[in-house]
Amino acid sequence: MADDLKSAGYSTHAVGKWHLGFCKEDYLPMNRGFDHHYGFWLGAEDYYNHTREDGYDFRNDMEVDESAKGVYSSVLFSRQSDQIIRHHDQSSPLFLYIPLQSVHGPIEAPQEYVDLYQDVQDEQRRVFLGMVTASG
Repeated sequence: MADDLKSAGYSTHAVGKWHLGFCKEDYLPMNRGFDHHYGFWLGAEDYYNHTREDGYDFRNDMEVDESAKGVYSSVLFSRQSDQIIRHHDQSSPLFLYIPLQSVHGPIEAPQEYVDLYQDVQDEQRRVFLGMVTASG
């Protein structure tokens, strides 16, 4: 779809998890019609450290972006999406694809969002609700 929209004159951006393959360069977002990609290629990675097992995976286009370390992914994706929209040339159309990490495992949320659900007894449910709220 991004290939077709790009051919039609759209500026194309992907912000979030890719999780659509990276075993060949042909499968990467920049080779699938996206002008830019900000996020990660794997799935099920830590929301703050952006790691899965021992590997770090967070990118700005094709470059590894170490500046994302320690920041909750939904916050990063929100900031980047806002920046893209604010700086987009309004004379051309924009396609912004935002596949959020939430609410996939691991189950993690900023404490400020978990604290909104103190009336919920089950701790894991509170964290899950915090994840949903943080992604909005």
